[in-house]
Amino acid sequence: MKIRRVCEDEDYKALRLMAVGILEPLYGDQGKALHEWFSGEGHKYAFVLASDREIAGFLSLKANPANPYLKISTLLVFDGHKKLGYGKKLLAKAIRIAKELGFGRIKVTVSDSKPESLNFFISAGFVITGKNHGKYKADSTEITLEMEVGQ
Repeated sequence: MKIRRVCEDEDYKALRLMAVGILEPLYGDQGKALHEWFSGEGHKYAFVLASDREIAGFLSLKANPANPYLKISTLLVFDGHKKLGYGKKLLAKAIRIAKELGFGRIKVTVSDSKPESLNFFISAGFVITGKNHGKYKADSTEITLEMEVGQ
């Protein structure tokens, strides 16, 4: 499995299914995000962890130079590929990019309905820095986590 930039011809169908099936129930419409993953608009960088046959994971980053941090918009390992170290591999890619772009911190938000994601980021060294109830859905809380990465 290798990490590479997304390619619309190869990845659009799988990533659209992921956006609709996994992300939309948590965060609402993903049409804008899907467009930005392939266009790079909105300071977005998007990667897949894939073999020649399938996609095992996805990483989307927002590198807005107006912010003092790199934002992980999405870090996702698909079912059937979990517990193989792929999440750590995608996170390592995010850390490398943060350093390359001169960001000293990485920020991520996690839905309180995804405790396994929260535990993943905490075990990787992130600390909780805030909570926002009702940001995406009225009955959910987004937990903000940050990690210093140096430069």
